[in-house]
Amino acid sequence: MDLMKSKGEQVYETKVKYADGSIHDILFTKAANVSKSGLVKGLAGNMVDITIRKSMENKINKLLKLKESMLNINQVILQVNDIKELFILLLEKVTAALDNRDLGCVLVLDAEKNLKIIASKGYDSSFSGKFILKLKDSFFWNATGGDLDKGVIINDIQKLTFRKYTKVLENTLKIKVESSISTPILLDNRLYALINIDSTQNNAFDESDLEVMEYFKKQIELGIAKYALYEETVYLSRYDKLTNVYNRRYFEELFNIVLVKAKTYNGIFFVVIFDINGLKPINDTYGHLAGDELIKSFARVLSNNLKVSDIFARFGGDEFVAVFYGENLQYITEKLEGIIKEFVNNPILFEGHTIICSFSYGICSFPQNGLNYNELISIADKNMYKYKQNYKNKKSQ
Repeated sequence: MDLMKSKGEQVYETKVKYADGSIHDILFTKAANVSKSGLVKGLAGNMVDITIRKSMENKINKLLKLKESMLNINQVILQVNDIKELFILLLEKVTAALDNRDLGCVLVLDAEKNLKIIASKGYDSSFSGKFILKLKDSFFWNATGGDLDKGVIINDIQKLTFRKYTKVLENTLKIKVESSISTPILLDNRLYALINIDSTQNNAFDESDLEVMEYFKKQIELGIAKYALYEETVYLSRYDKLTNVYNRRYFEELFNIVLVKAKTYNGIFFVVIFDINGLKPINDTYGHLAGDELIKSFARVLSNNLKVSDIFARFGGDEFVAVFYGENLQYITEKLEGIIKEFVNNPILFEGHTIICSFSYGICSFPQNGLNYNELISIADKNMYKYKQNYKNKKSQ
């Protein structure tokens, strides 16, 4: 009536349900039908189905957002400090690229096939940090029948009767989740994590969203693989692979930091060189795997007996080195002798054989025995060989 009164035109978009029940996007164009004499006879109009056009527009807009998001991810992926920080970033970019997204989370699969939330948006962080769900009890598993390769859209979530799901849907926004899109992240063809995006609207996601998530999935998998490779490279540059303690190269970097600090603030620290006794006979008698177990046991026990401020590293072969900061000579000596007794009382069992780990050590101090790395290492090494000779003499008596 308003349109006829104004003798104007009206163009707008809306959604219409077709006879088959499907929802379509429609462009309505209406105008008043006015005679030559200026009388309004009624309305003329037409309906144009623009569902495909709207779908393509949405797809293009999503891909543009996606491109921008992935550029940001690739720029910062090697700047994050840990995998959790990486997933928080990924979740932020995924939710920004999708419409109708209200909540989201990333769930990582552990060795026991449990899903644990590592990053979330909208969910209670105090709850999500404790959340554990068996993979086979998840929405994703039940919707896909265990097919872990592709993403899936889950609708009518509030109608699901699984009691175990009730807490999954608790959120800080106090809203009801009606639909969800869930995408698997695979590494080496195995499920590594799930990315879930949830909406308060039912049927909120469509095939174009699945395509966006599939693209994200591949980029995220590449990003995580890149991050894992970076982490491994950093790890190998700092740690000894067999014992998981620092390697010699990284120890020297840390030593220089300690040395500068001690010289600046008139500090005192002790350098200790360790050598495992009798490694060669054990390798010859029981094999190198037994020798490796001896080395690992030594490193593990020593690491467990050190403070956070101490530095412990594998120097090479059966030799290790440590820096003790803020201690005295008597305390260190008593501590190391106590560890030797601990090894005697707790022998290593390897393939039915009993192996007692023993070691020799040499101690020197800064600044009393030396003022630089080479001097301190050399003196500690000489003291270690004196200890080892006494050990051999006692053993032969």
